[in-house]
Amino acid sequence: MKNKLFGIVILGVGIVLAGCGSQKQEQNQMPEQENTQQQSSVISSIKDAMDLGKKMKCEYSVDENGNAVKAASYVEGKKFKSTISYGGAVNNTFFDGETTYIWTEGQTTGMKMTESCIKKFGESLPQGQENVSGQMVREPEEHFNNAVDVKCVQASDSVDFSAPSDVTFSDQCEMLEKSAEIMKNINIPGNLPQ
Repeated sequence: MKNKLFGIVILGVGIVLAGCGSQKQEQNQMPEQENTQQQSSVISSIKDAMDLGKKMKCEYSVDENGNAVKAASYVEGKKFKSTISYGGAVNNTFFDGETTYIWTEGQTTGMKMTESCIKKFGESLPQGQENVSGQMVREPEEHFNNAVDVKCVQASDSVDFSAPSDVTFSDQCEMLEKSAEIMKNINIPGNLPQ
């Protein structure tokens, strides 16, 4: 009887210990699952990152004259701020949803252009040339069509989505309007490609 009781106690202790062991094993597996979740949170499409509506940092490569150039962008919905280093210069582009700002790091001047200006420019072009503005106006995610090896992760909330205050941006709309006026007065012969 003592042997049976002792056997039952040993069996009970074994079951308890086995249960504790499986809990310990589950606890050890949790970090692996978290690592897997973190790894799966890397997004390989800038469009998908933009669709999240969160601040995301995307690193990728683009082709510049046959050379793969590393680039980085911060996106939040349709807004983005991009940096590309090429030929010793750091070029920046910022789009706030309506206006695109372009400047080179270290320069005090840059360019800006609004989407509404580009559309207005397209409406003022002579017949047959309207598609010029259509090529200039594009969805924000289309700016990244040439991006390869994309890796996007959630960015810090402190990422600044504004144009720099120490750069003076010239509005390109006035130049486009003047160009459109000149083009209206040019008579293109019918046998030349437009």
